[in-house]
Amino acid sequence: MSLLVCRSLHKSFAGQTILPPTDLCLAPGSLTVLIGESGCGKTTLLRLLAGLLPPDGGDILLDGRPCAGPGPERLLLFQEDTLFPWLSVAENVGFGLRAAGLPAAERRERVARLLDAVGLAEKAKALP
Repeated sequence: MSLLVCRSLHKSFAGQTILPPTDLCLAPGSLTVLIGESGCGKTTLLRLLAGLLPPDGGDILLDGRPCAGPGPERLLLFQEDTLFPWLSVAENVGFGLRAAGLPAAERRERVARLLDAVGLAEKAKALP
């Protein structure tokens, strides 16, 4: 597990500060909860940490190394549906593996194993 640290991380949109300079340390195995009013910067912070937004300033460090852009060591799981309705269940599961350049045979094997593990193997060809 990795230590994730933010120092003076901040973000603005259209001249409005959405996330003021923020310091944060997420230790391995810890549980952290973000609580605040709508519009206070919770989602912006999560998107910054996941590498989906560039910060206006400050640092994001993973095990002491600068961390910019998305990476396999971080994940942001959205509350909204994020499936591609035109892809099958198996194609949705394998989407990231394909984008990562995994060979087709290895991708099919891994997707089949994952779908089997969660009891969805029979739904592989179904649309979501």
